Amino acid sequence: MQGDADYIIGSFTYHLKRHDMLLIKPATYHYLKLRSAAQYERIVIHFPPEALEGNLRDEAAQLKDIYQIHKDSYIYNIFQSMIHLHKIYSNEDFTIFTKNALHMILTELKYYKHESVKKPEPFHPVFKNIMEYIDEHICEKLSIDILSSQFFVSPSWIVHAFNKYLGISAMQYVNNKKILYCQELIRTGVTPTKAAEMCAFNNYSTFYRQYKRFIGTAPKTDKNP
Repeated sequence: MQGDADYIIGSFTYHLKRHDMLLIKPATYHYLKLRSAAQYERIVIHFPPEALEGNLRDEAAQLKDIYQIHKDSYIYNIFQSMIHLHKIYSNEDFTIFTKNALHMILTELKYYKHESVKKPEPFHPVFKNIMEYIDEHICEKLSIDILSSQFFVSPSWIVHAFNKYLGISAMQYVNNKKILYCQELIRTGVTPTKAAEMCAFNNYSTFYRQYKRFIGTAPKTDKNP
């Protein structure tokens, strides 16, 4: 809606413009990087894939990561309605409206004629390979030394690269990715204890603290009924 920011999704950096809309797939690391002290404002709709009905779930997975939404578009009007109705609807009624609005937005995107969006800025090739390696070995113990020996770069290079591209430490990124993967496991019915074990956390208490800090809720709350 407003601000001066970049958004990192996976291994790409998107330089945001007003009315850009991002679609972020589950378990994909994403990170907001403010470029200045300008006020930043956005609308977020957080939903699990199972909230989508029929063919829409598979179709949504094929959509682009970013769209530039025009002010005269149907999607823009939906968001404006959300801003207005949030102030007057009850929480229950607004939740129902939001679910319907989500379906309308994703359906409309299948037919949306949008202007070409500038290609995202890719990370350094070696850093991109490191991120892919982490994804492929997310259930194993990972450390800066392991990554360093695997890609023949110094530990200091890895530390600098994570700070430069993501603004966080390498191990914070690894732990966040593990938490995201655990969240997906729990949603499929895996117990939090088993999920923590599968992702090589040293103990459950460490996993629980990191999960709650990163996700904002306790692990069991993500388990499907």
